[in-house]
Order: sequence, then structure tokens, then C-alpha cells
Amino acid sequence: MSIGNYKEALTRARNFALKGGSLIESVQGKNKTSVASLMSPKAPTVADTQVLQESVELSEEIKGLNKIYDMLKIEQNIPEDKVKTYTIEPGDDISDILEKAGMSNDEFLVLNPDIGENDIVAGNTVEVVQRKEA
Repeated sequence: MSIGNYKEALTRARNFALKGGSLIESVQGKNKTSVASLMSPKAPTVADTQVLQESVELSEEIKGLNKIYDMLKIEQNIPEDKVKTYTIEPGDDISDILEKAGMSNDEFLVLNPDIGENDIVAGNTVEVVQRKEA
């Protein structure tokens, strides 16, 4: 995900938070139900079920947006002058790269968001925060 997409998602999360109220309250009005109806021991109505489903979906989206926010905070604390391109050596795995550079896994993920285990191959390059002397 690009930084532009992170920032767009973060803006959506902030706008949601500014509206206030709970997840259920945020969707109950448009489905013409109430919190009392949702808590009732009777069988749920279609509207109740819809509200609960939308609440679960919003909750999952908020969890994802919280992770994006955390990654943005990490990105802001990466010193630009320490970001270097590292050429993966034979036998390296992610743990080796993190140890050699002196960086965290989260920093690695921020700098290399599209990398997977299959990309950790000798000769490929990754971005690292070089805190240790090479």
C-alpha cells in the first residue's frame, strides 16, 4: 500500500472517530432498528442482522486502520539519512537482515511493504535502516 493510500485510510479513520458513537449506533439508524432490539432475547430481525454484520465489518476496518496508523508513526520515526539499499547475501533470511542493519521488523515492513518470504533471495535488494556499522 502506498503512503498516499495509508494517508487516505487514516483520514477515513479520523472522520469515523470524529462522528462519535458506537459501531452499532453508527449503522442502526439507517437499518431502522435499535440497540434494545439488538439486545433482545427474541430472534433477530433482518435489520438487526444487517446492523450486526455492518458493525463487524466496521470493526475489522478500524482494526486495519489502526495498524496503518501505527505503521505511519513508525515511518515518521525512521531517519531518512539511515535508509540504505541492502543486497541480500547467500543464506540471509529476514532475521539476519534485521540483525545486520539493527532495525525492527516493523521498520522493515514499512520500508518494504510488498516483499514476501520468496523475495528474500541472494542478489535481490531491500531497503533497510542501517543503524549498525557494516
